[in-house]
Amino acid sequence: MKNTKTITFFTKSFNSEMDANKYSASTSNNSFELYRERVYTSNGSACTGDWLVQVNGQIVDSASTLKEAKHIAAMTEMMSAF
Repeated sequence: MKNTKTITFFTKSFNSEMDANKYSASTSNNSFELYRERVYTSNGSACTGDWLVQVNGQIVDSASTLKEAKHIAAMTEMMSAF
């Protein structure tokens, strides 16, 4: 098994181009970004969307909650250690 650093926390920032919060974390193997895919209603008053999990610049999965997206990122990091 490789010597790896586990994900301990994500740094929250605001992306003005996407008008959304972005959560970032880096380990010795990967860099992660979690952000919400924005889908607006027909009148533009509300938005919904899944959380996208991006690893090293590639979208690898999506989740309905931020907690699930963080779990996917942690599992991806664990699997990359082998």
